Parts: sequence; C-alpha cells; structure tokens
Amino acid sequence: INEAIESGAGFIDFSGHGDTKTWFTYPPSTGDIKLPPPSGYNTTYISTLLNQGKLPVIVVGACNVGRYTLDEHCFCWSLLSQRDGGGIAVFGPTHISFSYIGERAPDGLNGEMQIDLFKAYANGALTVGEMWSEALNIYIPVNPTSTDYLVTMEYQLFGDPMLSIREGSSKPPEKPVIKGVNHGRIKKTYTFKIYSKDPDGDAIYYYIDWGDNTSSSWIGPYTANTTVEVSHTWVERGIYTIKVRARDEHGLMSTWSNPLIIRIRGVKSMWRNILDEILCWVS
Repeated sequence: INEAIESGAGFIDFSGHGDTKTWFTYPPSTGDIKLPPPSGYNTTYISTLLNQGKLPVIVVGACNVGRYTLDEHCFCWSLLSQRDGGGIAVFGPTHISFSYIGERAPDGLNGEMQIDLFKAYANGALTVGEMWSEALNIYIPVNPTSTDYLVTMEYQLFGDPMLSIREGSSKPPEKPVIKGVNHGRIKKTYTFKIYSKDPDGDAIYYYIDWGDNTSSSWIGPYTANTTVEVSHTWVERGIYTIKVRARDEHGLMSTWSNPLIIRIRGVKSMWRNILDEILCWVS
C-alpha cells in the first residue's frame, strides 16, 4: 500500500473494516484472514510514508477510523498529519460505519457516501469543502431514515475545506472594504456599505463581525463586484471594531477587511437636545 501511495495518486479509496488505528479487509472466500496480512494497514505504516509532494485526497470507509474523540491520533488524522507524506485531505467515519453487505454495498449508507464524494468531484467541485457539501447534497434522500442521519453526522472531513483540488480552481475574493459612520448613539440603526471583487466573477457572501459579540452570519449570495448595504444597532455605549470577510460560491474566503472603528455614545437627554438647539441658533 505504501508503495502504491508513494508512486503518486490524486485520490485513494479505502473500503473495508477498521478501528481507530487500523484499516483492513477480508478476501471474498473467508473472514479468517485480514488483508493486508498479518493484521491490516495501521498508523505505524502511515508514519513511514514518503510521498511528500504527491498528496492525494483520501476516502476511508470503515468503522472508527476517524474517531478522534477516542484517539486523537486516529487513522484519518494520522494520514493527514504525517509530515513526510500521507494525504492532503481525508474523509472518514468518526464512529460506526453503517453499510449494506455484498452487492448492495454501494446502494446506500457508507458505501454510497464514498461514491458520492467522487461524484461531487466529477460534477466539478473546486475545493475539498465543495466536494464535501456536494456529496452530502447528493446523498441525503427525500425521506431519510435514522441511519441516513447517522451517516451524515458521523462522516467527517479532516483537512482545510478551502483547499483547491482542481487545476485552474477559482481564486478567493479580494479583501473587502467597509464604509460608514465612525460615531453614533445607542439604539439607533446605522447603515454601512461593503464591497469586494471576485477575480472569477463568482457570487459573493459576506460575514460581518460587529464588534459587540454579534455577527451577521453569512449573508448572500450577491452579484460579484457590487456594493451591498448592511445595517446594525448597538445597545450599549463603547468603542467597537467592525470587520468583514467575503467568500465565493465555492467556499474560498478572503482575508478580513481593514477594521472600521465606531464610537457609540448614550442617548441624549432632553436638556442636551435643548442645548444643541440653542447652540445651533446662536451659531
């Protein structure tokens, strides 16, 4: 197995049985012999991989291979974290790998999930995260069973979802710009303008951190290279740092914007309003 991995591959699929340290399978005729002999392919073999510069996306279909809550150096994590080789991204179950048996194995559950990951790539996924989300969309049936829910919950990605996996993959949006007032009053709503360019013209989503322990969550999609208006109300006095991040429809994210500092004061008293009117009249 190590020789095959070190020779170079874009994708690798392990389908069989496992535990937190080992993947293995059995020959068709008997369940008495583990393959590869004597006891399967384990993290000790992974630690000797020397395929640096030839890092594949790896899919593992076996019980517990990604069960990091039981073993933080589990099989999937070992493949990802191996310094001299391994994989650049790894998918695998974090608990029981629910599967059909025999010829029905690809028809649903873990067997189908493995195939759907490759379908997602064939459908044009540009990043690991898009490959994962598209596979989930393909897999989830109209009327899912409780086991289908478990499959989608327990299958996990080990790796960076923003990782590009296709030549000519799209580029992330440019650092967004936010413009607006830099002072205001509590309980008043203020509108800000945000803008980002996308080199590929992809639709853009924005995430705004308002600096008061609240955020907008991801909003969008918006047409690329257009200005978007967003509003917010602060309920306490203070100095707040607003910042924005953009991501495109493929999940590629920009860096954070330069911060916009806003100072929020309290509500004016009646006497303050009268004084302001007098000062305005005198001037």
